[in-house]
Amino acid sequence: MTKDEHPQPDITFDELSQLPPLFKDGLVTSGNCTGANDGAAAVVLANEVALTTHNLKPLARLVGWSTVGIDPVMMGIASIPAIQSLLKTTGLSIDDMDLFEIHETYAAAALIIARELGVDHNKLNLNGGALSIGHPSGASGGRLLTHLTNELRRRNLKRGVTAMSIAGGQGIAMIIEAV
Repeated sequence: MTKDEHPQPDITFDELSQLPPLFKDGLVTSGNCTGANDGAAAVVLANEVALTTHNLKPLARLVGWSTVGIDPVMMGIASIPAIQSLLKTTGLSIDDMDLFEIHETYAAAALIIARELGVDHNKLNLNGGALSIGHPSGASGGRLLTHLTNELRRRNLKRGVTAMSIAGGQGIAMIIEAV
């Protein structure tokens, strides 16, 4: 690869405002939703036996996860009930989280999710989300998890949430702790 086609640094606000909606009577344009991008991420899960047997040092510990289904029309915000369910199951709160990596399909989604859950914007997608990085469909979950793991470790922080709202009304969320 010699060039990342996703970033368009020369585009202006006027040009963005003139982009046509992707659907009849819609508000979503190619300028305020994620681009389809190539990408890869690898995540290796191991239990205590595998760690001991193979003398492995983990980067993070999986605290818990949650999956939910909502009305597909609202699919862009399925992360909200997924995170709420996860917090209830683990007995943790939003305030217990140091960082959040939340996939946003559309520009407004991350703002809505943060507002509804009370997430501090200074803890959300610190290196940019899918709007700036892109959405490598099959690798986005792995990308979110590796970004969260690396950022927790880099900043010497403890715990974070990663979440995705997925087509069809699915929501998934995970809490990890840096090791």
